[in-house]
Amino acid sequence: MSSRPTGHTEAGMVPRLAPIALPRWLPVVLALVLYLGLAFALFSSAWRDPRTTAIGLDTDPIFSIWFLRWVPYAIGHGLNPLLTNYLDYPAGANLTWSGLFPLPALILSPLTLWLGPVVSYNLLATLALALSAWTGFLAVRRYVPSAAAATIGGLLYGFSPALVAQSLGHPQIAVAIIPPLMLLALDDILVRQQHSFLRSGALLGVLGAAQLLAGEELLAAEAIVAVAGGVLLIGANREAVAARAGYVMRASGMAAAVFIMVSAGPLAVQFLGPQRVVGGSLQPANVYVSDLINFIVPTSLQQFAPRLAVVISDQFSGTLSEWNAYMGLPLLGLLVLAAMTCRRLSIMRLSGLLTVLFSLLSLGVTVHIVGLVTPIPVGLLGMTFGGVRRWVPLRPLLYTFVGIWVALAIVPVVNNLLPGRLMLFVFLFAGILLAGLVDEASRLANRRRKVLTLAAVVLALALLLPHWPFPATQLATPPFFRARVEAVVPVGAVVLVAPYSRGGSTQAMLWQAESGMVFKMPEGYALIPGPRASPPATALGAEMAAVEKGAPPDLAADSLERMRRDLKDWRVQAVAVGPMAHREEMVALFTSLLGRGPRALGGVQFWSDVGLSAQQ
Repeated sequence: MSSRPTGHTEAGMVPRLAPIALPRWLPVVLALVLYLGLAFALFSSAWRDPRTTAIGLDTDPIFSIWFLRWVPYAIGHGLNPLLTNYLDYPAGANLTWSGLFPLPALILSPLTLWLGPVVSYNLLATLALALSAWTGFLAVRRYVPSAAAATIGGLLYGFSPALVAQSLGHPQIAVAIIPPLMLLALDDILVRQQHSFLRSGALLGVLGAAQLLAGEELLAAEAIVAVAGGVLLIGANREAVAARAGYVMRASGMAAAVFIMVSAGPLAVQFLGPQRVVGGSLQPANVYVSDLINFIVPTSLQQFAPRLAVVISDQFSGTLSEWNAYMGLPLLGLLVLAAMTCRRLSIMRLSGLLTVLFSLLSLGVTVHIVGLVTPIPVGLLGMTFGGVRRWVPLRPLLYTFVGIWVALAIVPVVNNLLPGRLMLFVFLFAGILLAGLVDEASRLANRRRKVLTLAAVVLALALLLPHWPFPATQLATPPFFRARVEAVVPVGAVVLVAPYSRGGSTQAMLWQAESGMVFKMPEGYALIPGPRASPPATALGAEMAAVEKGAPPDLAADSLERMRRDLKDWRVQAVAVGPMAHREEMVALFTSLLGRGPRALGGVQFWSDVGLSAQQ
């Protein structure tokens, strides 16, 4: 019988077409386009007017907007972008302690200088989810052959409730682009070892340095996850340790060398530089954690959140942006099924173990149930690991879990990590598990089981849909700060702005950023030694905060004298009172303090030559 080329046909026969081989890069590009479209759609409420509307809520977006403007200004004027005295003048602040992200800010500098820091912030928040999902797709694709399944895995990671919640104002966390790439780099070093140790180690070092400059907290968390994953790998594959140890040590040495070369300067500024934060905890202990109920109860950030669920979730400790644990019963069930179905694959076993491990560690020091802080130590939950002893020796798993739990509770620097944020790694490993399950289901011969499994996946993902439209904040900047402030304020002058900027109040920082950093301020929301997020205590700062809250101005002669001394110590040259609560009372305070009334300029009440008035 002779063979016949595909596509040839005899009379009466339908031609058989040859399968079309799609380019390997096409699924990668299509996944990126999909994620970008979803991210812009999610944040469409801000993109309707991106110059005056910011993605997110409260004060955190404004700090990020300020930092986006500070970086190009500092670099353009020969200043260190990690330090500033444009806030909390004259001592200033060491910004490395305030969740800065210099690498994304530097990359976006041209856009910031062109369209302003608010547009840059919105683009950063949008790209954060899209690119995190995309690198998640790249990581999942290494372990799951199906591009469609990998797309689902990347979607679960990049648009997870954890990263969506962090999008309320924490770009240093929401820009979770590097964790999936770090997973691939560690896989190359610990498992595959197919490339030169110089290449693999250098790549890991570069990723670590990039993460330091994109969000230091994630770097510390990645180190913890890497240690946990490494210990579990060794425990499950002891026979392979000796053969691989040499490569691992050489690659690790190379990674450390590259990381130190790039990161030594920023780390020296942080731990040895001026205004460094020494001692104390940056965050209250055992507050920003995953509530046990949050795993099955959605928050107001989910599209399908019944009123009762929102009432329950509103009782959780911390804030909405830190309620990161919602997975839903369907997804939890699918992850268990995936771990059981795909347990023959080492990456699936490891992903399952790390999903459980870091879900528990995200609970914090003691278990929270509907906001109630119980006395139950999270460390005791390690007893639940008994069921996985056939996958990995139990002792290394328990030691790893308890060791990390203790470190998060009491070890300096490490205890500044917020446990609830570990959930973003949980969703990364859950994405691998779910993609593996989808890939397995697509190959099932049993059509009914296939349809049921895929329908369950759709349901699980639907329950995680973010609320639309996503919360956004309208930003109002008086024209004075946008219309060349330097016409009435010398460049680099110290201007005291009301409302007084401090922990929880950032309006003046927005106006300073919108002005192009023309002036310095003796106020600001940034971590300084103490540690504290507000400026050092002064009579005038306390009085401005009190007036803003509704207290009548203290116009006693001795009080005014103390406040004049503060003006002199701060070297204030001008005062601007912008739109705020109790504005008339604030104007009355400064009228008495300076002995004269203000000028109305572009929506603010303005006093110039304050230094002369304060000395009179």
